[in-house]
Amino acid sequence: MPVYFIHQISTGEPRLKIRRAKDIFRRRDISQIGNPETLVLVGWINTNAESALEAQLDISKNPWFGAKARRGVIMPASTT
Repeated sequence: MPVYFIHQISTGEPRLKIRRAKDIFRRRDISQIGNPETLVLVGWINTNAESALEAQLDISKNPWFGAKARRGVIMPASTT
């Protein structure tokens, strides 16, 4: 199952979502519903260890994304 990266294009702070899904294009389309900002699938990593990889990339534990990061939420791509 792939771990994917979705970027939210907006006039404000750039945001990035890191999650996993069997069908990443469908997941992007579902995430786009009700979101006025454009979501762009920027990449994915195919792996058999998606849970471990997602945990390594977990933005809520990564200080680069800041203390307010929450798992599964599109978060600012910088702390400035």
